Formats: sequence, structure tokens, C-alpha cells
Amino acid sequence: MSRESLSILGFGNQAKAWALNLSDSNIKSTIILREGSIDIDVIEKLNLTREVLDPKKPPLTLAMLIPDDQQFNFLINHGHEIPKGSILLYAHGYAVTRFELEKKFPDFIHVLFAPKAIAVELRQRFLQKKSLGGVYSLEHVPSNRKNEIKEKLFSLAKSLGLGNHLYETTFSQETKADLFSEQALLCSLIPYGVKACYELMIRKGLSPELCYLEIWAELELIVKALVEVGPEKFFSLISPNALVGAQKGQQLLIDDTFKEKLNSLYEDIEHLRFDQELDQTNILKLRESMMKEWQQSSLSSLVKKIQEQK
Repeated sequence: MSRESLSILGFGNQAKAWALNLSDSNIKSTIILREGSIDIDVIEKLNLTREVLDPKKPPLTLAMLIPDDQQFNFLINHGHEIPKGSILLYAHGYAVTRFELEKKFPDFIHVLFAPKAIAVELRQRFLQKKSLGGVYSLEHVPSNRKNEIKEKLFSLAKSLGLGNHLYETTFSQETKADLFSEQALLCSLIPYGVKACYELMIRKGLSPELCYLEIWAELELIVKALVEVGPEKFFSLISPNALVGAQKGQQLLIDDTFKEKLNSLYEDIEHLRFDQELDQTNILKLRESMMKEWQQSSLSSLVKKIQEQK
């Protein structure tokens, strides 16, 4: 970022990955935490700098790396501590889109800068010198600042390990795409589809270790191949059995009912019904319930056992 510093709010997994990648790229980052935070000792061990917000200081470039559901309340309670004119970077568009933060907090410049990777991948890909992708939006940036801030974002992207794979979008589009991908595929169909297949194979009398290798371990290899070679080449390489099986499976499973359900998920996001569900859900209770379900899963137990053997 033109060798200027970046301030990072919070120190969760994503913030830690950002800070370590920037440090390795010789970019100074400072961590903003509450007094008494348990992360202070960790920050000192990693030789990172900690700071407090001060409205009298010059404007910051501040990465809002606290959870989406905390960003609105943070600005309500602490926005007066952030220097006016600061650039606030959001790794997801949800809070800005839902609460119109650019209207409620006009003293700041609200910018979307979203690496498309979970924290562990952002760090590992950086160490492996393998670039990832990300998106950005300058829609709430004054026209006379767009070029300057765009240059900062691309510099930041390189320092984080994204290379030049940074694509323009809007806060709203990123929010819809992020929510839909989680609901329709990444956090639902993949883990729960694998679980359902594994449990059916076990009921049919197949050995657990064989099912683990076929359903769980091969998942990483298949997804990696799809991403690396692309779908066209992938389907030119797989065996005749896999080719016919792919056609049979997708015709049977991905039918009109499945597509209608996908559309229903998207419609709930687009018409804000998902926001209402989110507000009405006890997140702690839901997380405990889902964790308990997976803890009781024979697949989860076998995965842990095999991981311990490595």
C-alpha cells in the first residue's frame, strides 16, 4: 500500500492472516483492540503493533475485520473515535448493504475489499506463493478519490497475496453472491451432502475407511482438479465410469425441483427474508446444535481418528 500502514480492527482469524501477510510483505499494520483483550499477548508475541483509536489523529485506512453482525454497533458506539475522512475497508458487503452505513456514517469513506478465501487459505496460499482472487467496490467513494483509492487497493491486494486478481463489483452483488454460495453449496450441500452419502454407504455395509477415502478425502482432490484444469478439461480426463455416473447423477439429482429450491434461496436473500431469519435465530444455540450433530456423526469421528494418525 505504497508503504503506508494499515490499521486492522479486531484480531480474529481473518485479521491475523492479513497482519501476517502484510508483515511478510514489509507493510506495517497496527491492530486495534479493546483494553483487556485476550489477544494483546498474542499480538506482542507476533511482533505486531497495537494502537487505540484517536479522533485527533490523521485519517486512517481501517480494515473492519470484526464479524459482520458487529460492525453496525461498533460504528454506533465507537465511530466518534475514528478520525473523520478515514477509509473503512469491508471484507464483506453485508453490513454496509443491510444498514446503509455509508448514509448513517458519512464522515468515512466506505470501501469493499473482499479477498475470496477463508483465513487459513489466505495465509497458506501466501506462503506457497499461490495467488487467490478478490473483489472491490468504489461506489461510495467520491469521484475525485477513486483513482487514488483504487491504486491503494491493488497495492494491498499484492501485499496480501491476491496478485492482480481483483475484480470490481458492488456491495449488494457481493452480499448476494456470498450469502447464496454459502447457502446453496459451500456450507450446506457440500458438507451435508457428503454426510448423507457417507451414512448411506455405511448402511449398505461398506467399510468406514473406504467410505472416508471415497467421499471425504477424494473431495479435496476432485475440487482441486476442477479449479486447476477447468470443467471442460476435467470432463475430458475422468474415466468412462465417472463420466456416465456424472451424467446419471446430475440428471437424477439436479432436477427442476432442485433448481426451484435454489431459486427460493436466492429470492429469500434478494427480498431480505433471510435478514429476518437471521435476526430471529439464536446463533449460539444454533451453533451448539450443529456442532453436537457433527460430534455425534460417525464421519466426524473417523475424520478425527485419521487426522490424529497423520
